[in-house]
Amino acid sequence: MNFYALSGGVTMDKDMNKDDFMNDLYDYLWMPEEEQGALYLHQNILFGRAADEEKIACATLPYLFRLGITPQMRGYEILCRAVILYLLDGIQNSTPLTLLLTIAVERGTSLASVERACAAAVRYAWNEGYMSADDEGPDALAFREMPTVTQFIDRLAAAVRSKIGDEIKR
Repeated sequence: MNFYALSGGVTMDKDMNKDDFMNDLYDYLWMPEEEQGALYLHQNILFGRAADEEKIACATLPYLFRLGITPQMRGYEILCRAVILYLLDGIQNSTPLTLLLTIAVERGTSLASVERACAAAVRYAWNEGYMSADDEGPDALAFREMPTVTQFIDRLAAAVRSKIGDEIKR
């Protein structure tokens, strides 16, 4: 075979055309796992809650990116998880403490650590001017004053819910 599995992706040799690549890939996918050896290709197919979580996470990314909250920030993953819990579990009807406490328990850390990470991300986006009230656009989240973590999660979840609509099941 002329293709290689590199970090979850499959690449083509420079001398291979698209048809040869697709034929080799088809042969590989139907090959018994023990014969695949080093070429083992892992495929993630998501169903149910995992698929809904993936949809919400993908819909949340443009908002966080526009606010300057990058994957290198600790609050990035926590805010994304907060939106998932908010939309799927109906935690929006409970106290904000419950949402952040649930994330802290999942991550095996303290509530204060989770709050600090989220607050730092929100504060960064606010101080860099990414949340100004005059900001417009499809992925803009505008506030007149610096939001609390709870207000930010509420607004972010509402924006994500309006973007994905009825694609997720509760």
